Amino acid sequence: MTPVQRRCLDAITGYIAEHGYSPSHEEIGAAIRHRSKCSVGRILRQLRDRGYIRYAPNRSRSIEVLDRPPVPTSVMYAAERLLDSVRSEDLEAGTAVVATDALGALDEAVAEARGRPTGAGAPMADRETRP
Repeated sequence: MTPVQRRCLDAITGYIAEHGYSPSHEEIGAAIRHRSKCSVGRILRQLRDRGYIRYAPNRSRSIEVLDRPPVPTSVMYAAERLLDSVRSEDLEAGTAVVATDALGALDEAVAEARGRPTGAGAPMADRETRP
């Protein structure tokens, strides 16, 4: 997160705590010293794309700060591709143990991020694939 994004998120959080609803783009701009609503919109889109906030476009004061940003789809896709490629490789006996441990941890992290069951019983077919 960049310093400007952090200031923006802090301004939104503080405003919501004080007023009970989210600030307008103009109020966010004033708080982070950006005059242009366009640059405020860009920062908000970046925060949304990174999972820090969500909002309804074309609705005023609809920004909601999220507790924990989700794992980006691109990271999930890369992790799943890594899992698939390593699973398909023939590993030597010594590396297989280390790789199996690492794969197990990565597989559980991917499943947890997706909100699915972890471990051997987790179905592989349920995983989302990138278009």
